[in-house]
Amino acid sequence: MKNRDLVLLVLFSVLIFIVAFLYYENIGLMKQDFTVFKHFVFKLDRILLVIFLLGGVFTFAVYRSFRLSSNLSWRANRFFIRALNNLYSSRYKEAKEEILKALEIAPKNYDLLMTAGVIEKRLKNYDSSYELFLEAFNRKPTIQAFQKMIDIIKTGNLKVDSEELYYLSKEIPRPDRGYGRKLLLDYYKEKREWDWAYKVFNRGKKYRPDIYTDKLRVEIEYEIAKKEKSKKKLKEIIKEFPDFAPAYMFYAEILKEEEKFEEMVEVLKNGFYRTHIVEFLQMLEDYFLEKSDPEGAVEALNEVVLNENYNVLAQFFLGKLYYRLELSEKAREIFENIKGEVRYIPGLYYYLADIYRKKKDFDTAFGYLKQLAKEQHLDKFRFKCDSCGWEMENWSERCPKCGEINSVRIMYEAYTSDSTVFML
Repeated sequence: MKNRDLVLLVLFSVLIFIVAFLYYENIGLMKQDFTVFKHFVFKLDRILLVIFLLGGVFTFAVYRSFRLSSNLSWRANRFFIRALNNLYSSRYKEAKEEILKALEIAPKNYDLLMTAGVIEKRLKNYDSSYELFLEAFNRKPTIQAFQKMIDIIKTGNLKVDSEELYYLSKEIPRPDRGYGRKLLLDYYKEKREWDWAYKVFNRGKKYRPDIYTDKLRVEIEYEIAKKEKSKKKLKEIIKEFPDFAPAYMFYAEILKEEEKFEEMVEVLKNGFYRTHIVEFLQMLEDYFLEKSDPEGAVEALNEVVLNENYNVLAQFFLGKLYYRLELSEKAREIFENIKGEVRYIPGLYYYLADIYRKKKDFDTAFGYLKQLAKEQHLDKFRFKCDSCGWEMENWSERCPKCGEINSVRIMYEAYTSDSTVFML
């Protein structure tokens, strides 16, 4: 029994003795009738007994509530305060000594365990820190304790059983359970444990549908399909999310491994039709040229151009293919046709300049080079922050990204002169 409990018991016994003494000293008065609201008659001793009992219950409830909230004796609290002062002053070894003294007195106190975990983390004792946060969570399964556990696992690169974490997350109280499962889901994603991530997603979406979105679900399903090399799952993803480009690309890779080349080409075409990501056209081009079939590449890209109503990107890639095959005149015609339809395509003016250079039309080539320089802002200086590496077009006294003052420098590179070479 703790000292404060003993003191309370003694005081309560003394109070009962005093009440009993006063009762017997005034027994005649206690037996008198007491009228309430002119109709109800009670003995005075019974009214006082009820008041006494109610007061005792109220006092015990207040004491119990205080004890549960602090659960610290004055001696443990003294060490706890010293530990906090040392922790805030970055004296971690001294803080550890004080918190251990407090834990000897109250080894199951949630606040002490959490503080001890923080101190061990600052001392980089990650295993001990995790054990303390875990014990605190077992005492009181709060979202704060769970978050500290996940954080220390990441910081210390600890090996913790994924199943254990999954079942621990189920102990978090319902209002915070959705957020707690999101923390766990992010951890599983980082560790690429996609099966567990999928389990957490299915559980968590019941609590927080605003966090557990379809975008997150398709990411998990795609990674599982990649791991299993499941064409069936990839097809399901493509059917439900027609603009999800990674599914088309990985599906095409699987078909290429299986030497199903015609089906692969169709998947790449469909990928471009649905997403307009030019990487599909590049993959088509590379595939046909790798197998020494330039006619197949031209045919495939021509088909894409026609099906896409002369989509500018498709035309550009067809022109680039002609340029790559040294069919300069066909490439020039395509590039000249699309240059007025777009404001900017990387490389367009470079290809035109090089084509006219080969034709020895240097004036036109020079004109396209000037246009290229204008598009790429090559006539202007660029600046870079020495602190964070952020690039910008104008000098600033502070970096607009990291806020560092006097860190913005002009971007250029000069050859370092060697005095010995100069003298020679």
